[in-house]
Amino acid sequence: MSIGRRLRWTIVSITGVVILIGSAGLAITKAPRPEPTSDWTSPVQRTSPDGTMSLTADVVEGNIRLQIRDGTRDTTYTDQTGISGQVGWNVEWMSNSRIRLIHEIVGELYWERLPGGTWRFVPKAIV
Repeated sequence: MSIGRRLRWTIVSITGVVILIGSAGLAITKAPRPEPTSDWTSPVQRTSPDGTMSLTADVVEGNIRLQIRDGTRDTTYTDQTGISGQVGWNVEWMSNSRIRLIHEIVGELYWERLPGGTWRFVPKAIV
């Protein structure tokens, strides 16, 4: 095989591998999840998976505020996050004890319920 043919075969092979790896990467990054939404003007309301709690996320003084209420509608947790609500964002229950906020600029943030019922912000490194 001539040097020109080997070089051509090598380039074609490398290109094929790069395309394959890129395609696999796209498949991995397309996992379903709620996307940030630009409709920040109305509160986002979600019920916990077991239906015992409700989560309301709205924009107060330009920042996202989270409120969790129990079955009797008493507020059990409030967090004025300091995160801008002026760009796309969304919030979801991941389980009865974990909430995820997806923000266009900040990325993903998490809150979890501790065994005693207290809620706390969880750095992504711990999740």
